[in-house]
Amino acid sequence: MEVQTFASTHINCLIQFASKWISVHLTDDATLDDLRRSLPCVNDENVDLSFNGRVLTDGDEPIIHLARGDRAVFQGFPIRRGGSSLAIEESLRKNMDLFWKCRDRQEVEKVFDQHSQHSNGKRLILSGDDFAGALREVGITLGLDTAVEHFKRLDLDDKKGLDLAEFRRALSLVSTPAVQWAQSLPLGDMLGRLLDCKRSSPRTDERPLRAVSQLSLEEVEAVVRHFAEGTRRLLTKELGMLGASLKALDSASHSRSSGHFGGGGGLDFGGGGKFATAKMSAGGVDDFHKGLVDLVGLPRPNIAEAMREEHVLLPGHAERFVTPNYGVSTTPAREYEVSLAPALCTRDERLDKEGNVVRLLRTPRSVRAESPLARGAGLTDEEILAVMLYTGPMYVVYSAVLRRFPEEHYKRFTGDGVNRFATTIFVLVSAIVKISRATKLPTGLELFRGTGGGVDLPDSFYEEDQMGRKGFMEYGFLSTTTSRDVALKYSGVRG
Repeated sequence: MEVQTFASTHINCLIQFASKWISVHLTDDATLDDLRRSLPCVNDENVDLSFNGRVLTDGDEPIIHLARGDRAVFQGFPIRRGGSSLAIEESLRKNMDLFWKCRDRQEVEKVFDQHSQHSNGKRLILSGDDFAGALREVGITLGLDTAVEHFKRLDLDDKKGLDLAEFRRALSLVSTPAVQWAQSLPLGDMLGRLLDCKRSSPRTDERPLRAVSQLSLEEVEAVVRHFAEGTRRLLTKELGMLGASLKALDSASHSRSSGHFGGGGGLDFGGGGKFATAKMSAGGVDDFHKGLVDLVGLPRPNIAEAMREEHVLLPGHAERFVTPNYGVSTTPAREYEVSLAPALCTRDERLDKEGNVVRLLRTPRSVRAESPLARGAGLTDEEILAVMLYTGPMYVVYSAVLRRFPEEHYKRFTGDGVNRFATTIFVLVSAIVKISRATKLPTGLELFRGTGGGVDLPDSFYEEDQMGRKGFMEYGFLSTTTSRDVALKYSGVRG
């Protein structure tokens, strides 16, 4: 790559004309004449550009804008990275070349041929090491153990090797963490909205993509400029959130390693709320098929009496705990009592740790009378009571019982396993099933879940079992929210 550098000051910008890269250094008060003197290449006959440029302003950052006549041909943003900018540009160029290489069928076949051998009449990539080498050729770098895992999983017919079709499939399935994160960003939506700049009416054209296919070169360049600016804004925001998330995880890990997890005032579950675990307590496929009975035992036939005994008589009923979200201090017995008789709940018991009223208590019968959903779902009094208890402070107890985590809390709440709130939890499951059948979910509904800031996913999320599966079964009820901000609060991310 040919690079020409023109000296001057603290703002650096890279501009490409044809095959040339020109590194231009300008001051904040650079004039049009300064730009013309700094860009002698515009007079190069091989470039075929007549220079008509000006310095614009985007906030506090100068932008270099070049045009041929009245049509923009380049818009560049200064790179404030000093001497490292050229290295970054070189890396970006290389990664973009690899991106296109992955999508060129002939190039992919060349890479496959270089790393495959003839075996039983077919060309095959015969080892995880060869597979890792082939992936590196197209810019995907994996550790050998990870490459071997993918190699085994992609060998669908167990022939101890990957053929060309399986290698092509691998390029769409195997990716780096950065690629996986980027795929979660709404870049496709952004580009699609820009391509709709000449959207035709569905009434006049039965093929709505016709207008997109007819964009001119000038219109494509305009789309690219706006897409670049939109991408810059999006990445600035999302990278900030990613950094805050990683910082929160690092802070939580440091707190756990220092022994700071929870506090006084009864059982205090720390700052992670419904999702607080140091290492997520989770099950696998076998645990899923064992069902709820394996976790909590069988429910009792006299439902109302069993629920009452679990909360006011059996071991754990008097254990005081503090909810991490609102700082409410209570016991299972007290929660059962005020749920049936809200008038018994004192003003102080309705307040959170900041003095705000957060508890609006009603009886199960009043809930049925006021809630069309409760009536439509056909909930019994016991099912409504179970929902009320879970959506109040008792979620702390039921989650600890189902996850058996933290172990010391599980033992205290259940009397070392004697009282696992089996009937209440079975009734709660019944209520959730009924509610799900009677709930219409709006199109495009998005639900968020904060993972507690300090949660570590179980090893089974990363490591395959003997059947090639990854993942886990959540023992507890999976609480979600339609509010991204609420989920971020539980995740431990601030700002």
